[in-house]
Amino acid sequence: MDLVLKGRRVPVDITSDHVVTSAQRSVAAIFTRDAAHFDGVARAAIAADHDNVTLYVEHHVAELHLEAPQVLEKLVLARIGLYPQRPSRLAVFDYTLDGNVTQYVLAVAFDKAGSVVAIDMES
Repeated sequence: MDLVLKGRRVPVDITSDHVVTSAQRSVAAIFTRDAAHFDGVARAAIAADHDNVTLYVEHHVAELHLEAPQVLEKLVLARIGLYPQRPSRLAVFDYTLDGNVTQYVLAVAFDKAGSVVAIDMES
């Protein structure tokens, strides 16, 4: 499944080890129904994080010869992952730099209440 956000196609995938119940599906669907809201929440969390985000920015400043603010401005939502059987990390929004210039993402994880619970740099 894909959705369009800010004019860009964003793939959405659901990962589960077992059959997903309708209740689990309903909770997870909130993140796709209100993707623009959660995108804003994730971007605010990225702007406020000083650990993994700093590492991501510093790596790309050196690699791509950008200024630090440019790295954050160029982030695009690349994927939404839904994990209905993991309420503590129910949704993960993956951000990367536009144009396939890096293998790294900033993965912003949300719990079932819609709160950001982690921001991790992943490859």
